[in-house]
Amino acid sequence: MKKTFSSGYAIENIAIVETHFVRKDSNVQLSLPNHNISITNTIDKETNTITCLLQLDYQDESNSCEAKIKVEGVFKQMEESKLTLDSFAKINAPSILFPYLREHLASLSLKASMPIIVLEPVNFILFAEEKQAETDTNQDPS
Repeated sequence: MKKTFSSGYAIENIAIVETHFVRKDSNVQLSLPNHNISITNTIDKETNTITCLLQLDYQDESNSCEAKIKVEGVFKQMEESKLTLDSFAKINAPSILFPYLREHLASLSLKASMPIIVLEPVNFILFAEEKQAETDTNQDPS
């Protein structure tokens, strides 16, 4: 019998919903990037649907370019899964969306006649754990 590694989820849609890119200097020399990634999830338990918004705020250290990109994905749980809606939303959904965001930024930088910006991989498991620890700390009444 053939093993299947299906997550039980389907991608309903992926779209770049916002792009802002500014090249501030005609002689761009990229330096260390300063970027922030944020994730906003909306889970509809009645329809087993997740809407994940992955946002990048990017600025290189020399302040020669900046970008803000939002990618939205809609995912639907199609069958029973070991992955809860919450777990899929926190880890799998942003992991699926991140390559779209990375490619879009690389393409924008190339079209701006500057060195190609390639974002390093993100460990979304660690990202989710750190966000959970922040949430737990903020909710601690002591």
